[in-house]
Amino acid sequence: MADTYLKRTPSTAATNTKKLTLSWWTKITGTEHSEQVVWFGNEASNSASNHRALIIRQTDTIQSAVGGSTEAYSLEEGLQVQFHSATSSDLATYGTLYLTRYAISDPTAWYHLVVAIDTTESTAADRVKVWVNGQGPIRDTHPDYDYLPSLNSDCYLLNNQSGGGGPRTYVNYGKNGGNGGLGGDQMMMAEVHAIDGSVYDETTFGQFSSATGAWIPKPVSGVSYGNNGFYLKFDNASNLGEDSSGNNNDLTAQGTVKKIVDTPNNNFATFDNSTTNKQSWGHTFLNSGNSLQSTSTINWETTPINLPLSKGKWYFEAKIATSTTLCFTGIVDYVEYSFNAQGSSRYIGDASSTANRAIGYYTSSAGQGRIWTGAGNYVTSNIASFGNGDIIMIAIDLDNNKFYSGKNGTWNDSGDPTSGSTGTGATNIAQNTATTNYHGQVLYSIAGAVRTHSSGTGTVHFNFGNGRFGGTAVSSATNDGSGYGTFEYTVPSGYYAVCSRNIATYG
Repeated sequence: MADTYLKRTPSTAATNTKKLTLSWWTKITGTEHSEQVVWFGNEASNSASNHRALIIRQTDTIQSAVGGSTEAYSLEEGLQVQFHSATSSDLATYGTLYLTRYAISDPTAWYHLVVAIDTTESTAADRVKVWVNGQGPIRDTHPDYDYLPSLNSDCYLLNNQSGGGGPRTYVNYGKNGGNGGLGGDQMMMAEVHAIDGSVYDETTFGQFSSATGAWIPKPVSGVSYGNNGFYLKFDNASNLGEDSSGNNNDLTAQGTVKKIVDTPNNNFATFDNSTTNKQSWGHTFLNSGNSLQSTSTINWETTPINLPLSKGKWYFEAKIATSTTLCFTGIVDYVEYSFNAQGSSRYIGDASSTANRAIGYYTSSAGQGRIWTGAGNYVTSNIASFGNGDIIMIAIDLDNNKFYSGKNGTWNDSGDPTSGSTGTGATNIAQNTATTNYHGQVLYSIAGAVRTHSSGTGTVHFNFGNGRFGGTAVSSATNDGSGYGTFEYTVPSGYYAVCSRNIATYG
């Protein structure tokens, strides 16, 4: 896993080592139980003697402050806020835990976290406060694992001083600190505020939408960032660590830090890795949930995206990254398709899914292109095969129930996605005529499946409008009609990238 993050070394002392506020949005697409959403402190190692860190840990167990043992605790997919340090002379005695029952359980959604520290508070429980998506302060207790900072203790997360036991000279966002922590490939961040010397609550940074009721970012004003505070908007692609607070406390990129268009205000589709246990079958997720990888030569795992569709016209692309890759990509009935089927290998359009209305574009190991339907039938005539380096194009017209596929700029079977009900070169999408599924609507999902046909690894990079195949930006940078999606090939007129703003307008 790439160790990708942003870093700075403060040159001056913090304004106040007893008070700070951290606010950021994150979208995590790594493993179910993951840690290190944000990381401050010494980058030299992740050992106890070097920890100067704030860790957000999604887990169902807690780790002891002494000896590193673990104990099951009924957090029910709870959230830990851990402050790690080597000494007891400051805030964050090694193993200090702030427990919540709020889970970051959706790997496809954006979450807003605010951590406020004020060790001058006379009440111990008020010295650390955490809000998630406008809810809080959230805190749980445990008789053996309930550690809170002492009155007037120091926190060196934004300080330049070494302070008892080792240097605290780095401020690292998105750093993989070891122990299975997440690096930049499995985490997105937006609207990062680090405030030195002042305490603010969640209402400074977010608000509930009057239209949808969802928690959303809001313009931040009247904030005093202190000596070492900063604000990362990530709007300058050539300098993603640029500080917009006015302090000029820029961070520098370590590894390949990428700017993407996926934001809390416009959530782009990613694969939902919570649908099946893919790890056990050699299936993994890369590049913030936009790449599928498999080492299995036997098992398919069909994985849906996080944004189901009921109407409209949608376009996406997929790039084959390895020569041994076998890939299905297409559309399935979101409600009836059994994503969680145990003990079976499910691909898009297999014979066991006659009632599941699935269509998948596929190439065999023999290089034969096929369109599979939900009854396990396939069409071979005029269908291009694909292999390493090829870019698959998919256009889905749910207004006319048509499915189009193509490769490298050419539509299969002389297809014309703009032909409407005529459906030139299209495969018909069968509808459930017996029942409706979602408030009177049939609900579909774009899906992908991958395995390797011989040995090695099969990898496919999907672009739902983010403008990247894995870590590489598309070369042509063609936008959809809304201006939100960026693709390699020309998007058919009237088709759109799969993102929340487009769905709100056209879905």
